[in-house]
Amino acid sequence: MEVVLKFSLDLYNQRFWDSGQPVHIGNKAFQLLQFMVNNPDELLTKDRILDAVWGEVSVSEGLVKEYVHDLRVALGDNPKHPCYIETVRGRGYRFLGGIEIIDNERQRHDSSTTSDSHTSSLAVLPFSAFAGHAVENMLAASLSEDIVVGCSKNPYLTVVSGDPATNFDGKPISLRETGVERAVQYVLKGSVRKSAQRIRITVNLVDTTSDRHIWAESYDRDAGDVVAVQDEVPAAIIHALGAKDGAVEKSARQRSMTAPEGKQNAYDYYLQARHHFYRPGDTGFTEAEKLFEHAIAHNSDFARAYSGLASLLFLRFKLFMTASFESIEQRTLDLALHAVRLDPDDYLGHWVLGQLYSFQGKHTQSQAQFERALRINPNDANLLVVSSEHLVYCDRAEQAHERCQRAIRLNPNCPDIYWWHLGFAQFHLGQYDEALEALEQMTALDQARRLLIAVYVHLDQPAKARAEAHRFMQANPGFSVRNWARTEPYINPKERERYVNALLKGGLPE
Repeated sequence: MEVVLKFSLDLYNQRFWDSGQPVHIGNKAFQLLQFMVNNPDELLTKDRILDAVWGEVSVSEGLVKEYVHDLRVALGDNPKHPCYIETVRGRGYRFLGGIEIIDNERQRHDSSTTSDSHTSSLAVLPFSAFAGHAVENMLAASLSEDIVVGCSKNPYLTVVSGDPATNFDGKPISLRETGVERAVQYVLKGSVRKSAQRIRITVNLVDTTSDRHIWAESYDRDAGDVVAVQDEVPAAIIHALGAKDGAVEKSARQRSMTAPEGKQNAYDYYLQARHHFYRPGDTGFTEAEKLFEHAIAHNSDFARAYSGLASLLFLRFKLFMTASFESIEQRTLDLALHAVRLDPDDYLGHWVLGQLYSFQGKHTQSQAQFERALRINPNDANLLVVSSEHLVYCDRAEQAHERCQRAIRLNPNCPDIYWWHLGFAQFHLGQYDEALEALEQMTALDQARRLLIAVYVHLDQPAKARAEAHRFMQANPGFSVRNWARTEPYINPKERERYVNALLKGGLPE
């Protein structure tokens, strides 16, 4: 009698199936399971697993244990009475079988459609040191390793590292050839130059399909500021590459806009939605919503399409583009929850849940979701700054202020929203001069006028407060302070009232 296996591993589509139903496991968990399935009944030591799955990226042995636990959960396996993964105490693991491998070669070599991969691939080359001194060499090696590890935490990126590519004659080959050899879309290269007092770190991102430099930046730091060089510089580079509005996604969005009609996949639709999402003002929201829906219709298991749409709906509420919070509440919640069920590493889904729970007054759940998102992608400065709003609502304005300052250090060319969040934290710390200075950094005040009114009131500048109130009401003629305050989730009612009273005194209607 033919034995029908319950679980299967689809190598071409990178899917794990349970009785014909897809089960989400993260990228590294999938690689670990594939390695185990390819080596049945063998002792797989932790060193061997680390070498096969993580390569040159330095991670702890404890991480292997965490991923094995995740696989056991997905398999329903009991470590005391294992059916699939056996622990060899003190040595490693042994795969006992019971999972079918699907490797469709026809799909692999004869696919007539574009790839539906949902990540961008990046190779990080070891940084070069101009002087060739030991200190520069050590710093260069440390920076490239930290960037590999940091980018590897981003579920939207597939990252590899290694020695600079050379041909068989030992001569360097082009970055385009490097991309082809390593099957990556982008290559990051960098250099370190040290003088007596300063260190300059320069990075360049190359699109391997065109051999074109699509992003470059230099970071100048005091040579004695070890924290800035070893912590903030790699974190700033990781943010610039992998954030939702970072260099990699911007390039991918531009590429998606040229996808042939009828050949777009779910990822193309998602990227096109993101392109319209970032159009100036709110002009692209309607088109972005349609494209997110197209992505979902094309691939109902694509988590990012759900979290992207949830993010758009919540932003509409924040920009007074909806009738009420209740009008977007349930749909946004359903979309974000579905996203994290499909992909527990979808950090935008956790991010939106953090915002949504905050405005529902569920502060413990909100904090848990923001912390989960930050554990997944800790160097996203956008996430850092947006999560600071929740801290203010929880009467933790000092922590919010620190988080905003770090976000601005990581992304010094930041958009206006960073300065609004910094000003919001400073207002609640009673730092009104500093709050005004932060808001004056913004290129377009728009919804920030509300906060600016309150700041001017506390700075005893009533004429300026009333002028801003007039401008605000021209843009938001139906605004009511009390209706707005009803949705503001302060745990300390005195902080809400301080803001409300300032708005009323500044001339906004009750």
